Amino acid sequence: MAKKPVIIRIIKSTVYTVLFLYITPLFAFQSAPGTRGVQLNDFQLSPYFLAAKKTGLSVRSVSAASISDRTVIRVNYPLYSDEDQLLSGDVILGVENYLGNLGHSLFYMSVDMNIPFSESLYNKKSQFNFNTGVWSLRPSIQSVFSTERFSLTGELFHQFMSRQESDFFDPLRFNMTNRKTWTTIFGLNPFEDDTFFAPDSRANDWGGFSVEVRFLAGKFVPGLQLEYSSPYSTRKSEEGMPYQGFSPMLLLKGGAGYYFNDFFYVSAELQQRLTGASGFPLTMVICSLGVVF
Repeated sequence: MAKKPVIIRIIKSTVYTVLFLYITPLFAFQSAPGTRGVQLNDFQLSPYFLAAKKTGLSVRSVSAASISDRTVIRVNYPLYSDEDQLLSGDVILGVENYLGNLGHSLFYMSVDMNIPFSESLYNKKSQFNFNTGVWSLRPSIQSVFSTERFSLTGELFHQFMSRQESDFFDPLRFNMTNRKTWTTIFGLNPFEDDTFFAPDSRANDWGGFSVEVRFLAGKFVPGLQLEYSSPYSTRKSEEGMPYQGFSPMLLLKGGAGYYFNDFFYVSAELQQRLTGASGFPLTMVICSLGVVF
């Protein structure tokens, strides 16, 4: 079958990205301020630096804004990379919604879409630091338990990954005159072949969880995080698998932040890969700062 023209594929992918990301806030609960410090009408800019031995230095930034008392939108974009050169790298669009609370625990739902602007990891088997070069969708649920002395955050996530040399959105169907659009439920029926949730389409997906504890000591906030991710595929070969798909991976992160006031902070973090994914840096240093306008 002939491939669609590039411009059509780009337009189609962009439209689906917006639908994926911004349909979520419509169903979020209407109560409570839950924007994790990004106040309504605020704009937060957070550049950060990643350094690893074999991949060199990368500079990225996150811009975030609250569009209601429960919803934050954000864009994670590249500024510089020793490997990919200036302004080269994937862009991540995200939205986070406050769902509600249970006692001292707050609950959030996030959806992040990776838009590829770098070389695909299916074609590049060397070391990498951040960019995957493939379309992916990452929904997650977070729970934050806070006291006056510490906070405990847990996250459960799933990563919908593109297959090698395939369009992430191709299984979706919106031609109302085509009978298959209805029999496959717009391409979402997992019991039909070649749909978005069919086993072959989701062969490279992976999921995981993380647990983070932060200690509140005035303006100084140290923390520790453990993150585990694993592929769902039963394939043992690395051939054709994306980065986290190589093997289950365990990351340990430790660092601290210093909050000068409500408008400015700096932080530093050391990340160590304990097991898995040989293409992922063994050790990474991450430094960041945040400014609220």
